[in-house]
Amino acid sequence: MLVEEHVEGPEVTVNAVSVDGSFVPLTVTDRLTAEAPAFGVALAHVWPSLLDTEAVVEAARAAVEALGISSGPSYTQVRVGPGGPVVMEVAARLGGGHDAELCAVATGVDLNALAVAYALGAGTVRCLTTPVAVSRLESALRDNASPGTRTSGASPLAGGAAVVFLVPPPGGSPRSRASRRQRRSRVSGGSGSTGAQATSSARSCAAPTGPGRCSPPPPTATRRSSGGAGRRTPYASGSMRTRRSTPLGFQPPAIGEEEVAAVAETLRSGWLTTGPRAALLEERLAAYLEAAHVLAVSSGTAALHLALLAVGVGPGDEVITSPVTWPATANVIEHAGATPIFCDVREDDLNLDTSLLAPLVTERTKAILPVHLAGQPCDLDAIRALGLPVIEDAAHALESRYRGRKLGGLSDATCFSLYATKNLAAGEGGLVATNRDDVADTIRSMRLTRRGDTSRYDQLTPGFKANLSDVLAAIALVQFAKLERHAEARARQFALYDDGLADLEGIAPLARDPRDTHALHLYVVRIDPRGAGATRDDYQRALAGEGIATSIHFLPVHRLTWFRERYPAQPRLPVAERAGEEVLSLPLSAAHTDEDIADAIDALRRVHARLTA
Repeated sequence: MLVEEHVEGPEVTVNAVSVDGSFVPLTVTDRLTAEAPAFGVALAHVWPSLLDTEAVVEAARAAVEALGISSGPSYTQVRVGPGGPVVMEVAARLGGGHDAELCAVATGVDLNALAVAYALGAGTVRCLTTPVAVSRLESALRDNASPGTRTSGASPLAGGAAVVFLVPPPGGSPRSRASRRQRRSRVSGGSGSTGAQATSSARSCAAPTGPGRCSPPPPTATRRSSGGAGRRTPYASGSMRTRRSTPLGFQPPAIGEEEVAAVAETLRSGWLTTGPRAALLEERLAAYLEAAHVLAVSSGTAALHLALLAVGVGPGDEVITSPVTWPATANVIEHAGATPIFCDVREDDLNLDTSLLAPLVTERTKAILPVHLAGQPCDLDAIRALGLPVIEDAAHALESRYRGRKLGGLSDATCFSLYATKNLAAGEGGLVATNRDDVADTIRSMRLTRRGDTSRYDQLTPGFKANLSDVLAAIALVQFAKLERHAEARARQFALYDDGLADLEGIAPLARDPRDTHALHLYVVRIDPRGAGATRDDYQRALAGEGIATSIHFLPVHRLTWFRERYPAQPRLPVAERAGEEVLSLPLSAAHTDEDIADAIDALRRVHARLTA
């Protein structure tokens, strides 16, 4: 197992069948294995894989074809290392009994029967799932918490399956069910200090002022030194567990049967496009955001685009914005015919550095487009003091308050996203909130091409196709009813992260201003390689190997290829560029349990211990 031991990264198994030279993958599963010295001992197989399945399948295909397997089954183990997929083992056979059970649930194909059929020269056969295979799989999942295993309490991936092997964790004796129940109680706030901190955090973040849990770290906390003195006591959740047996998604939507029922009811109503549910969503969000108007549109990007046009941004104009954002923020400025002018950001929270704005204002400046990153509001007072139209990118900040006031009626327009990962998720969609009647009227006329009011249709304005369907509005309405409950879950998760990562050298979260209410949309840390022992990319790869999905918010837009080539004279923005090498977003979702977050913390602590050793 020399390759497996020395190639870093998660392991994937590809069960496939070749038919007359055509390679057909049946299942691509994440194969979680034991720690040293038991390399290769499987702890679980999870389908579908969360990795780059296409690249893994291509590696398996190449290996199978190189061995001349043109007909029949094949089994390939691949390690996804830093340089891409590395094939460790390939054979003209199918995997063991666990592969067969998993494939039976995943595809309805009995692998063992398929292998026998090829051996007997019978060609391909279609074997449906057997009751025995299903019962074994369900039994394995049901017994996930048996002694010798660690369970997150979460269900397998929707539409997926898992086989869990009852292998004791390396380096110690199995823990009892009772000790695990006590551990779970502490994490969820039953009796331990972590739970108390979570409650305190939820309250303090919801008020204009509050105690230190939501306050900005001191300047040294953002970029901690590499010295070892003065470390805080390890977090209160106790000793670390072993690696998860199932992958932890980054930000899965917290949806349930209520959303399914709402969509079904909408479909039965006959309203597939914009209708009464979209209107009701606008009404409820206007009240929630304390804005005179809320207009539902097809995406957060559409919201920004239409808002810029509504305040008169056009060809030849300039719009000042942040480089630390999703490219859509700058793209819509280009779509309006204007030029994005990037302003550097503050070191602590990576929002616009308002002290740098005034020198960027010229006679061509038509608007300012600030981004409330991760849910922390920008310094709107300083931005509005410049006297220019302000379009807020509040895709992360639906629940935020700035100095006690809701975002939505503070600027010329505030734009929100209903994308699948957002706190209020409809899958797709966006909202524009404004107190300006003229802005609202202009967006209403542009978001849909109108027929006019006469029997002979006519076009009165050059409209877009940017309306929100009632199907998506129905999902958003159900999510809106859950908004407070979901916010409480994320507040607990923020508190767990704050506690669990506090003593890790070189790793620090973005600042949260106690004067504002943070929307708790993303938990972003900065990884300083001088203290953390490795780069952000190293940490992201290592966490993937632990089964923990992460994301990056964000790479600086002005350094992306299209903008870099379009604006070659763009000055350097040192704070944003350094942050782009350091930021890493950790799993956060109301769909996660507190135990899931504890798994992510434990994984990060294990990685930190290895990389700083």
